[in-house]
Formats: sequence, C-alpha cells, structure tokens
Amino acid sequence: MTFVNDKKKIIYCVLLLSVLVIAAYYLYDNQNKIFIPKEVKTVTKTYLSLCKEGDFPKALEYCYYKEEHEFYKNIPGREPLKAYKIDEFYKINDKLYEVTIIYDNSRRVRNYVGYIDGKYYFIINQMDIPDNMKENFLDTL
Repeated sequence: MTFVNDKKKIIYCVLLLSVLVIAAYYLYDNQNKIFIPKEVKTVTKTYLSLCKEGDFPKALEYCYYKEEHEFYKNIPGREPLKAYKIDEFYKINDKLYEVTIIYDNSRRVRNYVGYIDGKYYFIINQMDIPDNMKENFLDTL
C-alpha cells in the first residue's frame, strides 16, 4: 500500500513539474509579445488604414525615416492597399517594437514602431531605425 501511495505522489509531482515547465516556457517565449503599449497599436492601425484609403501623404506623417529617398518619394503614386492583417507585435526594447503584417493575404513583412522624440512612429524600413534604438534588434532577426 505504501508503494502505491509513493507511486501516486511521484506521478503527481512529475505532472505538476511538467505543467510548471510548460507554463514557464510559454511565459518566457511570449513575454515580449504581451506588453505592447496601446500607442504602438494605434500608430500601426492608423498608418495602415490611411494606406488602405490611399491617403499616402497623411500616412507618411505617422512614419519616421532618416532621410528622404526614392521609396518615400514614390509612395503617393502607389495603389492603395487592398488587404492587410496585423499578425503580431513584438517588443524589441523599451523604444522599439516589431510589427509583422500580412499584406494582400500572402506577403509577410516586418515593420517597426519606434518611440522617437516623445512620440511613436511607424518605421517602414530597417535602415530607418535610429542607431540608438537598436539594442536587442539583431536578436529578433
């Protein structure tokens, strides 16, 4: 009888330990996906909505870029977005967030939102991320 009770205790301990390990892994793996400021989501949704409406000049007001280059000069002539889905947000550091967006139901793209000069901005290209915000950046690639 003692052996059976000891065996049950061992099974319960193994089960409890398994649940704790799974929970810890889930929390560790998702900790940077959980705590996303509301402003990060708002800037992303506003930018994408304006692009879908075709209001690119207004959409660019929500963007940060280091210097104007051909990509940004040609945006006003582009077609409005047909479809997009925000797949996930990921915290890179306290001032930089990765946004994974699926465009036109197939093309998966990483964009970013950065907290720059007291305001959140949508960042289209990696090259436009300010150097002082790249802490932990390479860890996400």
